[in-house]
Amino acid sequence: MTVRKTSKRDKENRPTEIINSALKLFEKKGFESTTFSDIAKDCNIARSTIYLYFTDKNDLLEKAMIARISEETNTFFEGKIKKGNSKIELLQNVLEKVFLTVDHERDDPFYVLITNLACKNKKVAQIMRKQIIEKILGTWHTLCKEANFTEEEEKIYAYLIFSLHLTSQFLNVIFKNDSPFIQLPEFLRLSREQLNKDLHIKNDT
Repeated sequence: MTVRKTSKRDKENRPTEIINSALKLFEKKGFESTTFSDIAKDCNIARSTIYLYFTDKNDLLEKAMIARISEETNTFFEGKIKKGNSKIELLQNVLEKVFLTVDHERDDPFYVLITNLACKNKKVAQIMRKQIIEKILGTWHTLCKEANFTEEEEKIYAYLIFSLHLTSQFLNVIFKNDSPFIQLPEFLRLSREQLNKDLHIKNDT
């Protein structure tokens, strides 16, 4: 294999390039079957170069999760989330912000991949819990505290948000645009319409 010469820009972008290549191969070949040699070949770099940035595949996967969740968390907090007139409206606003934050075409395969890996690999499950679930729950806890949610409401609505988000991603990966179930954008539109009707009725009484 001919290894390309590297520039300063190449070196700066190298970790991201390796991560993107690895995720692509993990999805195609499977996490266990993919080797650093496979990733190096796909990136057209020497295998030893990968070890400059990552100690092993678990380290690579963890850093991929950190990069992706940090990117989406930053996007999520661009602009304030409206609290609305009720707890249900806050929930609606959060769900809509989550949908706008996530790039489904790019992220659906990523989350499905790591969820499948977490079912088989305890280390991956621990990484997923630490780098994704605990961070999201921490953010949700802050929002709930500001909105005076009870502890039970916080847990119930967190489960609801996770369930809707993950179910939507799995269905998108499996069925693409031909899902037998309602799509998340349509669900959010209908629930927003119903919420507005309920608020209108309440204001009229």
